[in-house]
Amino acid sequence: MRAISRDHKLTIKYYKAIPALLHGIAPNVDRDRNLLKAQLTQSKLISRASMSSLTSPVTQADDYEYITDGKLLVAAAKGITLSGWERE
Repeated sequence: MRAISRDHKLTIKYYKAIPALLHGIAPNVDRDRNLLKAQLTQSKLISRASMSSLTSPVTQADDYEYITDGKLLVAAAKGITLSGWERE
């Protein structure tokens, strides 16, 4: 299982004189998931890619740091079967 997101800002903050690199995730996380799906499909490295509902959609970016349709991309590399997850 993996996660994908696009950083839209990077900041260096200091904690007790130790620098820490912080990042902000671009709020439309589905855009990057859909781009990954398109790239995997075009590469022909996968045998199947489908979307599965994972959680309720989040549509108000004001209340959260992101928006999402709540779906998870499930992709199978060629030669691997994902029984039970092959729903559209």
